[in-house]
This record gives sequence, structure tokens and C-alpha cells, in this order.
Amino acid sequence: MTILLALLGAVLGGGIGAVIGFFAVIVIGTVTGADDQQGALAMGAAMVGGPIGLVLGAILGCILVLRLRRGRTPQTPEQAHRTALIVFGVVAAVLFTLWRVFFYIPPPPMARAPVPVMTLEVRMPLDMAGGGELENPSSAILTYGGDNLTPYGAVAQRIEGDHLIITAQHRMVYRFEGREMRAYLGPEQVIVADLGLPAEPDATDGYTDWRPVDALRPYYYGPDQPGAEAFSYRFKIDR
Repeated sequence: MTILLALLGAVLGGGIGAVIGFFAVIVIGTVTGADDQQGALAMGAAMVGGPIGLVLGAILGCILVLRLRRGRTPQTPEQAHRTALIVFGVVAAVLFTLWRVFFYIPPPPMARAPVPVMTLEVRMPLDMAGGGELENPSSAILTYGGDNLTPYGAVAQRIEGDHLIITAQHRMVYRFEGREMRAYLGPEQVIVADLGLPAEPDATDGYTDWRPVDALRPYYYGPDQPGAEAFSYRFKIDR
């Protein structure tokens, strides 16, 4: 029974320690003015402060239980069974609570049928595409939980004048605000644009006008690079 209670102490101590470690790094970073670009501070807290607090809290929780149990009289079998059920129930509740608070992201409502389908076009100068077609271009629409990231169908390419245009389709299965377009055009060439759409957009009357992209980056989380003005995009939405 002491082992079960020590396990409970380790779980509770680890959970509390992980929370304390996470927010301790956030507080220290905020006070010291640490760089927080692209959520670096939160990532550091999750990757460093949380695990360290988890380990230390689990060890301290286990030690505390062992100290409190020292010298106790053995329990009867009925008492041991009852205590075991309580321990497992508490452990399950703690683990579920930690998952719910730190990992669970409630999904937004599903889009009403028929599901909107976005046809997206990205335009770039031929000289920036090597004078011809790109190798394995792809586009993505950022939505809830990383879902719906891949194009709905193949990415097509065509040449119009001195520009190369790639076309892809995306099914917008969730009612979700804050959609962002990402087009991966080649090595060290990712363009990003905020689509500025409502949670459930209406069908459009054909394509929008060509719009400038927001950023050109060597990779998605990389620094903005010059040359974004050479890229533009447009889209239409069908239902």
C-alpha cells in the first residue's frame, strides 16, 4: 500500500511541479526581458521548465509520502483494497485534469453543408521560379489544430506571360477565424498571407483581385526576407 501511495504522491507532485516549472520560466523570462519571437519563451518553458518541475515534483512527492508512512501499522486487506481504489481514482483524475488543461483543444463547429471549397492561386515571376515549373510545390491553409493543411487535390502549374501560377484547392471543414495561407514553393521559399476571412465565408463571385502576400521566409518560422512584393495570391470560394 505504501508503494501505491508513493505513486500517488509522485503523480500529484509531478503535476504540481510541472505547472510551477512552466510558469517559473515564463516569469523569469519576462522579468529578464528574454526574446519571445515566435513563442520562444513558451516553448522554452514547455521544453525545459515543465519537465524539470515534473521530475523534481515527482521525486519530492514520493519522498514526502514515504516519510509520512514511516512507522504506520499495516492495513487490513479490505482497507488496502479501498485505499488502492482511491489512489487509482485520484491518479486518473489528476492525469485527466492535466490533459484537459494543457493539451486538449476543443474543436470549433463544423462548417454547414455544403462544405466551402477554396481554390487558391499563387503568382510569382518566372525568374524566381527558375524560368519554368517548380519542383513539388504545395500550399496549406492553417486551420484548427493543424487539420485541413494539405490541398484537396493536386497542385497545378501554368505560365501566364512572365509569371508562374500554382493552383490548389482546400476544403474548409471548420468554422474557424484566423485562416492563414502558406505556400511552399521550393528550398528556402515559403510565402505567408493572412486570408482575413470570417469563420464561415460565403461563396465568392469568381476570383478576388490579386493581393500582396504578407511575408517571404526561408522556412515557416524563419525571419521575413526581402522580395515578398514579387508574390501575390487570389482565391475563390465555392459552396
